[in-house]
Amino acid sequence: MGMTTTDQVIEAPITIENGGEPGVFGLVSRDASQEIRVVMLATAHRETIHVVNPGDSCSFNLLDVIQVIIEADTYPTRALIDWTNGAIVLGAAPFPNGFIGILHFDVTVGGAASTTIWTPTAGKRFVIDTFMLSTDTQNRVALVDGSDVMGSRIAAPYLAADGGMVGGPYASQAIGNPLVLVTLGGGNVFCSVDGRESS
Repeated sequence: MGMTTTDQVIEAPITIENGGEPGVFGLVSRDASQEIRVVMLATAHRETIHVVNPGDSCSFNLLDVIQVIIEADTYPTRALIDWTNGAIVLGAAPFPNGFIGILHFDVTVGGAASTTIWTPTAGKRFVIDTFMLSTDTQNRVALVDGSDVMGSRIAAPYLAADGGMVGGPYASQAIGNPLVLVTLGGGNVFCSVDGRESS
């Protein structure tokens, strides 16, 4: 928990596992073509929130919320997503024509693989502003700083089929380290990353 992002391209339904922990979730639509649905599964009820127009928003306290699902009729769709332990304030957001951030990378990987997503320019390190992971099959998906070893894993969730996660920010531990996506098994995994390079 603790992700805050300014702009997100959603390529598939996202499921955020929360487990009833305290926090705040918020979403602002950036899509002029369709509504975005936010399904909130709490210990005592289920609620679907329809976010219709660019700039429309929803937010709620995550205490007792087990799972949050973000979905649309077609993909990709765009939204500002905040998911944090602290209080947030969401207002109407502009509908940008491009990504907020300097660099964007995305990749789809099928099966078990180790795939380099981003190799920084010589003398630079990668700095992630936001990332998104999604899978169509139950899978262990790791986004790693150089190699898939303890202390270098940015995120390594075991995701359910059609599950995903969003996160950031993160700066690589060393200049020159590549950003690598590691998948354990079958199905398709999509990863998108927005960020910049720093010395």
